[in-house]
Amino acid sequence: MAIFRRYKVQKRQQRFRLHMVIPVLLVACYVISSLPASTGMPEVQTFLRDYVYLPTHFTDFWHRPWTLFTFFFFHENPILLLINLGGYFIFSSLTSNLLGRKVVFPLFILGNITGAVFLVLLTSLPFARALDIPAYTCGSGGGIMALLLASTFYIPLKVVRFYGLFPVKLKYVGMALPAISIIFLVAGKFADLQLQYLGGMLSGMFFATAIRRGNVHPGSLKPVKKKKRIVPVLHGPSQPGKSTVKTEEEIVSPQEYVDYLLEKILRNGMDSLQEDERKYLDNYSKKL
Repeated sequence: MAIFRRYKVQKRQQRFRLHMVIPVLLVACYVISSLPASTGMPEVQTFLRDYVYLPTHFTDFWHRPWTLFTFFFFHENPILLLINLGGYFIFSSLTSNLLGRKVVFPLFILGNITGAVFLVLLTSLPFARALDIPAYTCGSGGGIMALLLASTFYIPLKVVRFYGLFPVKLKYVGMALPAISIIFLVAGKFADLQLQYLGGMLSGMFFATAIRRGNVHPGSLKPVKKKKRIVPVLHGPSQPGKSTVKTEEEIVSPQEYVDYLLEKILRNGMDSLQEDERKYLDNYSKKL
């Protein structure tokens, strides 16, 4: 039972191997956006505002729809950049271990795009006039929130060191951040960022829900047949009260699948595993 002993003692995630394209792009784009202040090139900042940053008003966005795919690579505030980089390292690692590396980049992009659409649409509503929303915005907070909510949905009891400072369960982070965004929004503080955050959270939640329902199938996810006991039915006078078992399939992450197999071993022994399940455990142990 080398796999069980190794998993029980270590019980750690696979090594994070996602290529560091996004952090490099975020840092490089920040350097570009900060050039005007240090080199006396105001035309660079003008170009970014006119053609790269996201217009928050629908009439302006209508004429520059490509900014939907460019604004989130840029940050004007270095503190906000550091916060987003820290969040990306934490939650992209969790998402990569749960759903596979190929999911991280699309989910990050989806979260930012959803956050932008959420911002532009709500800015066009009458109540938005009371909010202090700038004419343009940038930042990748929506993508970070999408990764966070996807991770929280799958492993709510996972304890992480939030930005390396203190341990906290993901479910509390997933509950606290939406509440904080709403409070800031009501108070009129950083309204554009809060709307992006809320939109990104929605996309992460819907993405995770779609996976659970089988509408999205990342390559690393594996269907697991779980037995669910239903109401006993009679099969004749000689077998009164005999219960039947219904088998259902559920799409789970690799970590959840290993937990399921180990629980199966604890209940029924190693012989209860099928051949493909044994091979899966062997391959998983080699990656630890």
